[in-house]
Amino acid sequence: MADLLGQCRAFLVGRTGSQTASLTQIAQRTGFGEIATLNAGRTDDARGAKRINFFIVHRHLSSTMMTAVVRSIRLSDDDQIRFAPVILFADDGPLETYLNYIHMGFDDIITLPDKQPVLVQRLTTQLITEQVYFETRDYFGPDRRRMEAPWEAETRRSTDPHSHSRYVFSRIPGIGVQIIRTEIFARPELAHAALLRTPLPGHGAVR
Repeated sequence: MADLLGQCRAFLVGRTGSQTASLTQIAQRTGFGEIATLNAGRTDDARGAKRINFFIVHRHLSSTMMTAVVRSIRLSDDDQIRFAPVILFADDGPLETYLNYIHMGFDDIITLPDKQPVLVQRLTTQLITEQVYFETRDYFGPDRRRMEAPWEAETRRSTDPHSHSRYVFSRIPGIGVQIIRTEIFARPELAHAALLRTPLPGHGAVR
């Protein structure tokens, strides 16, 4: 599994030198093939590569800064960035704190300390296998309801008055992000507008 991470690139997101240094140790321990620092929240450095980008965020960033980082990644017009896993390494805390991180749009929240094989396993779950993202009028990313009971999540989604899209994709080291299919769900009166929506670059509105 570490070989998979060796074909990936870790962008470290910290506010201070010590935060970046602690993230560097994690990235080295888990075997990332390339490690870089996300400068001033700029994601342009992650463009144009077939390596899968991971964005590794330090737990001591403010909530405002975390939200801004996730938003800048998800608003990218480059699929290799927009669909990249954003991982937060956090302290142990109450469930409400984790739910807040999930609602920000993190793909995974990993608490430290943890053994190296466990860290590698958690990170590699973001690779190869199919992933699902949702897009609404004000959100794009993994399912924010994934810690709710399945029937509660489905009830909330079915009563949502707004249209949403569901993207099934995979992240394959050496190849990049591959969109498998895109599904659009809308109320009847919104269906026509949904079909005319602007698709992702290089992808049709419906697959």
